[in-house]
Amino acid sequence: MKGNSANDGEQDGPSNGQRALYTFLCYSLVGSFLTGFVTFAALILAGPLRLDALVPAGMPNAGAAAIAAFVWSAVPASLSGLALALVVWRKRTFPWIAAAAAGGIAFMLAAIAMPLPAGLALTPLTALAAFIGIAVRSVLAGGGILLET
Repeated sequence: MKGNSANDGEQDGPSNGQRALYTFLCYSLVGSFLTGFVTFAALILAGPLRLDALVPAGMPNAGAAAIAAFVWSAVPASLSGLALALVVWRKRTFPWIAAAAAGGIAFMLAAIAMPLPAGLALTPLTALAAFIGIAVRSVLAGGGILLET
């Protein structure tokens, strides 16, 4: 029978494999959700903040655009989640700059493979993808999945 003392060799918290799985799932699901939410909020707030000139012409309503952003972002979110899950499997954590880089690089790779509608500025969208990567890392660290660095 196994004891519960700290000296018996048992590990506290999730294993590296569990941390990697949660990292992949969180980036895939929460990252896509945040993308859709930010798209929805930006299109709703563009009018009151007088930023209508920044919204591309022919943009669908906010709900349709948010759903389209959610669906499109599943590929880059999963790609960054996969890359970061491999890091978590080995090191149990990663710094925020790795989350930002993974989000931005995955977005640009997806934008090359699956072109976005004309009129969208890729540089601010890449920065947004990096910030979403940092936000998801913060969720994982707050939930105790990642160790604090």
